[in-house]
Amino acid sequence: MKLIITLIIVLSTNLANAFSYTHSFTEAELQQQIEKVMPIVKQKYFLTMTLSNPQIDLIEGANEIGLKSNINVDAPGGMGGAGQAHIVGQLEYNQAEGAFYFKNARLVDLTLDGVSPELLPEIKKAAQSGLTRSLSKRPVYVLKDSDVKQKIAKSTLQSIMVKNQELEITFGIL
Repeated sequence: MKLIITLIIVLSTNLANAFSYTHSFTEAELQQQIEKVMPIVKQKYFLTMTLSNPQIDLIEGANEIGLKSNINVDAPGGMGGAGQAHIVGQLEYNQAEGAFYFKNARLVDLTLDGVSPELLPEIKKAAQSGLTRSLSKRPVYVLKDSDVKQKIAKSTLQSIMVKNQELEITFGIL
């Protein structure tokens, strides 16, 4: 009896795996996708912030994506500066659209040349809310209806994980 139960469990596990589809993205492939939505220009309060020249970093273990980018901040009166922003977040799947969005983003580092230290905390606060909101509204990747596997896979997301410096996305076919 134990043998039959074990056999049923093993077969059902293999059958479930047979009806899944895994798509892997390298950092370079994700880089190409994120470059399509750049530059991002966001106005928040009295600031205009521009993100450009993104660099993707897959963070294994945390299943997160890091985005390092040039940032340019302009403020009235000729104030502003240029530097680097480092934003970390996760991919979230929108089943209705078959699209992945950068969500739960947080600004982990911001350096700006030419900005007084007194203004930096306010700029960081504006950048955190404005830029992360902008990033969350633009899809990083949209499944292609022209690819039969991707079209079928739109129905069920099983997992998103960073593994071996690739982003692995597994869908259930049924």
